[in-house]
Amino acid sequence: MEHFSKVADMDVSELQSTIEEFSERFGELPLRTSYEGSSHTEVEDILFRGPDLWIGYDLLQLQNEIQCYSYPNWFDIETVAWYAMEVFKGVEGTQLGRVIVTRLPAGGKIYEHKDEGDAAEHYDRFHLVIKGGEGDIFHSGGESVTMNTGELWQVDNMNNHSVENNMTEERVHMVLDIQRN
Repeated sequence: MEHFSKVADMDVSELQSTIEEFSERFGELPLRTSYEGSSHTEVEDILFRGPDLWIGYDLLQLQNEIQCYSYPNWFDIETVAWYAMEVFKGVEGTQLGRVIVTRLPAGGKIYEHKDEGDAAEHYDRFHLVIKGGEGDIFHSGGESVTMNTGELWQVDNMNNHSVENNMTEERVHMVLDIQRN
């Protein structure tokens, strides 16, 4: 496959429990979901790391911001930080960018789009599947994969891509942007 690469399998049972415990935090800061024309209108996110929000919410500025900072959730929910750092070390990262836990309800979609801007060019995109399985389908560049719980995938987000959740339960992924040598 050209647009997907399965990197590892991980035990995410502790991460699942933690996300369940903090589920009220989904949607607190709707950066990716609320702007006009968003492909992510059906998801809810918990943001852990990202661009400096003091620069404002201008989409173009946020897309071009490479430097990322830890948000309060990073410190409040240590289990997420631990898993993110395990992925970072496992893929031999040199710079950690955005870290988001995103939830897509059963029957939900992330509409076709491609990530643009300096940040998308600077980082590789990884998905750690917290809740997935048959029906969690990710499409990119004419290829499709089913993503199962515990799998870590590298995804080509610079190509047109979309997601459909045909499962009977929510789909939950940790999305990580990592620069590597």
